Amino acid sequence: MSHLNEVWAIENGGIILERFASVLPWEWIRDAARWTYDEARHCRMGLERLAAWGFQPEEIPLGTYIYESASGEDPLYRLGMLFFFRNKKHRAQT
Repeated sequence: MSHLNEVWAIENGGIILERFASVLPWEWIRDAARWTYDEARHCRMGLERLAAWGFQPEEIPLGTYIYESASGEDPLYRLGMLFFFRNKKHRAQT
């Protein structure tokens, strides 16, 4: 289910790309776009998995705390949040 809750990362990725596209090198933009695409793919995989198990959309809880904490914030703040949560996730897996 955690994949489905990554919808916040997709929005943040898009906002960050739009804000920094004119000042950062192409390699950074390409990597950020790829990461955003991967998050969208993960989210879709989570939705499809839960649907295959018989869940209806209204039965699927979405965690909104990360989304709400970034709402209305500067893109630089959002970038910092992504760094924090991405590193936290990878530290937990090792």
